[in-house]
Amino acid sequence: MVASAIAGQALADDEESLINPYTVDPSLYTNKQILIQNAKHIKERSKLRVELRDAEKTNRDLRAQVARLHREMQDLVDEYASDISDDVSPRKKIKLQLKRSKEENLTLQTAISGLNQRILIVEAEKDSLAAQLAHANAAASAHGSAAHASPHDSAHGSAALKVRRYNRVGLTFCI
Repeated sequence: MVASAIAGQALADDEESLINPYTVDPSLYTNKQILIQNAKHIKERSKLRVELRDAEKTNRDLRAQVARLHREMQDLVDEYASDISDDVSPRKKIKLQLKRSKEENLTLQTAISGLNQRILIVEAEKDSLAAQLAHANAAASAHGSAAHASPHDSAHGSAALKVRRYNRVGLTFCI
């Protein structure tokens, strides 16, 4: 009966680790293994931060392109208005100006639409990266808190285990 309860708990722990790969069972890991896991999470977080920073830069660049295209569109409309000579009737001037501005507007709106779609994609990637980073942060802090509760502490005494906190990255390393 005890063996089946232990097997059931082990199965539940295995299922939990499949659901959340960052779950740490302190009785299964030594401090060295936890340090290795923390190092992996730090690398993953660094990579995600770089990707997030790149996505934000791309987003800013695309928004700047949209603003530039809007300015160009307005400049073209103003230029066409000044190009029309005075000897053409006012009604014909308006028709010519309207035709030219519609053509340019359509071209620029197509470009702006493409950039707006790209901005949405980059923002979705940025949100995804932010979620992954938050998950990595939570996992790393879970590893750190699990290290404090490990049976390894009681076996060697709490004085033998030094804990150093790095608040800048929000992780706890056990040395």
